[in-house]
Amino acid sequence: MEFEKGKFNEIIDDPLALPELVESVVFTSGRLYYDLEKHQVENGISNVAVVSMEQFYPIPARQINAVLKKYKNATTLIWAQDEPENMGAWPFINRKLAHLGFKVVSRKESASPAVGLMEKHKQGLDEILNYTFVVKESVK
Repeated sequence: MEFEKGKFNEIIDDPLALPELVESVVFTSGRLYYDLEKHQVENGISNVAVVSMEQFYPIPARQINAVLKKYKNATTLIWAQDEPENMGAWPFINRKLAHLGFKVVSRKESASPAVGLMEKHKQGLDEILNYTFVVKESVK
């Protein structure tokens, strides 16, 4: 029903986050959002807000700023992606939003977007999920 009567949101904020507890804000897109959200809930993580960026261009600056204002106690801003660091959205996000001081959590740089083995893929995803929730660096 939401699809029929709802509207497109450039940014989907974390519906479970309590702004006063949030120390880190994680922006992501695509399927990784659901993996991060599941990991967050299963592990009872309450100090991180997971935000889905549904539109990259034009950059939804007003919506991003509203999210950052909401989580005024956050000291860490992360871009998380399942793709290697030199691929996916990160190069664009880093170029367009460098002034925000994002830290990136991704697979290491690679010539190929896929690792080739499901076991390696799952291991890399687990590393992304675990590391995303422990990054503690100051936002510029």
